[in-house]
Amino acid sequence: MSPKAVPPGIHAALWMSGALVSFSAMAIAGRQLSVELTTFQILFFRSLGGLAVLAALLQRSGWAQVRTHVFGTHLLRNVVHFGGQYAWFYGIALIPLTEVFAIEFTVPIWTAILATVFLGERMSGLRALAVALGFVGILVILRSGVEAISAPAREIVKTGEEITIAGVKMVFQLTPGTEALAEMNTYFPQLKALWMAENTTHTMSRADFDDIMLQTATLESKIEADAVKVQGDPKKFGELIALLDSFDFRFNIVTLQVRAPPPPAQADA
Repeated sequence: MSPKAVPPGIHAALWMSGALVSFSAMAIAGRQLSVELTTFQILFFRSLGGLAVLAALLQRSGWAQVRTHVFGTHLLRNVVHFGGQYAWFYGIALIPLTEVFAIEFTVPIWTAILATVFLGERMSGLRALAVALGFVGILVILRSGVEAISAPAREIVKTGEEITIAGVKMVFQLTPGTEALAEMNTYFPQLKALWMAENTTHTMSRADFDDIMLQTATLESKIEADAVKVQGDPKKFGELIALLDSFDFRFNIVTLQVRAPPPPAQADA
């Protein structure tokens, strides 16, 4: 069946389905790439690939069609588009994809509002009702139920920041761009415990750890001597070890309590 024989409705549905598959694939790929690349790097390679495809098409159809007399307008449009794409890729790395697409489907709503503000289009009653119902639908998806919105969690903004929750003290190290875009390590001084999740994997003997903590050797020298193996960023791992300035090197897991024997019983006279 030739493209002209396909009914317009089915033709449009096929294009729409292809667009949804493409957007979904791009979102999944962006989520996976955010583990290894920054948002700017993802956008760079995306734009580079798009430029290669566009150049191939223009080489076939002619470059004259890209000439313009409104270069400033195109520049402004592309700056705004780049900002939107940056926010989109940044968002898919931090929040669930369902919420990303729910927010993305607000595009027609904002288009109707901005067309009224900048293009002077009339906001009819029916259009205003559609915008209002659209906002309600998005809120239902993003915040289902009628429970109260909880207070925002505290934001950790710098390495070395300390907080205490339920009597447990925590020291944080920010490690953005390592295992994920937003990542941190946590040290619990009272428990002498270190939590790094998937951020790094290290192999270190107790003797090597004591040498580093007693400053008789450095982490870098241990890595060069192949005594310590680090999978991840050694500099970030070294910064975290520097926070462990009051670590107890050895401690008893079980403390034995020795009781004195009872005095001998005295015989009756």
